Amino acid sequence: MIYLSIILGCIIGAIIGVNAPVISYTYSSYLSIAIVAALDTVFGGIASVVKR
Repeated sequence: MIYLSIILGCIIGAIIGVNAPVISYTYSSYLSIAIVAALDTVFGGIASVVKR
């Protein structure tokens, strides 16, 4: 079930990424921080599941 969720999330992310508008350079630093925060959240969740 978790593999299905991962594959579905990747497909939805790819579709959204293709259709997303171009981000201007003004917001690029904020976007990079948001991406790092999102990855930190995802890997923190994975680590908590593994430790359980």
